[in-house]
Amino acid sequence: MAIVLPGRRKRWSLFGLTVLLLTMLALTACGTPESTAVAMIIPPTPTVTPTPLPTPTLVPTATPTRIATATPTATAVATPTPLPPPPTPIGGYRSDWHTWKQGEDTKEKLRYTYNPAQDEYQIAVLEGDQEWSIYAPGGQKFQNFTLEVDGRRLTGPDNVGYGLVFRRQPRQGDNASERYVFYVNAQGRFSLFQVNPNNTSRTLRNLDAPSQPGIIKVGDEPNHLTVTAQDGQITLAINGQQVYILNNAAITQPGEIGIFAKVPDGATSGEVAFKNLLLTPIP
Repeated sequence: MAIVLPGRRKRWSLFGLTVLLLTMLALTACGTPESTAVAMIIPPTPTVTPTPLPTPTLVPTATPTRIATATPTATAVATPTPLPPPPTPIGGYRSDWHTWKQGEDTKEKLRYTYNPAQDEYQIAVLEGDQEWSIYAPGGQKFQNFTLEVDGRRLTGPDNVGYGLVFRRQPRQGDNASERYVFYVNAQGRFSLFQVNPNNTSRTLRNLDAPSQPGIIKVGDEPNHLTVTAQDGQITLAINGQQVYILNNAAITQPGEIGIFAKVPDGATSGEVAFKNLLLTPIP
């Protein structure tokens, strides 16, 4: 078979054409002239595999640390030391009960006791139909003053009484000591009387309840008694309430002070107690 190329009428045999193609291919492999069209083999575009994003790591939220509160250790509380009593007013008097008479008087049927736990002075009258005035040691005399005390019944019937003695005058021979006595009893009654030198008494205020009810505490409840003596006037108060005024006092001279206990007729015995006796002078 013969192939006729255009432009040049020359016949090529199939063998010659084959040789020509092989020659061209060899030349292409060795280097192709710029004018020669070269079939370029384009490599396939590589498939891009997306790089997976890193999985975010969850950061654990910090749990707030609980601050342990220190539990206070129980501390034993020491028993407080009792405070000393306030100072005695200048020229006045404050009770120091352990210096008062103590013991039992078998002749007079009396017993005197100081109770330090309660700072009380206790008087037991061991027979009925008796009344006793006990004076502050030292024999000090006072004229114008405010005198106060807390008193209460400990044992005995409701007509057992307790109170204050003031402006006590010296005894003259066998005469009694002239003085004033203010007292209350566990029934809620009070009285003021004057003891005369002949050992009789003059009642200045009858034993009865105050005009205002409820002022005096009854039974074993304590009562705060106050006497204000200024020249010829004597004012009585119970638990802060004024209950009586005497305007024409016969005893105006300075005198001793003390406390009073009474067990009336019909009773076998009785006991009373006192604390916080205080006298403040009035100029």
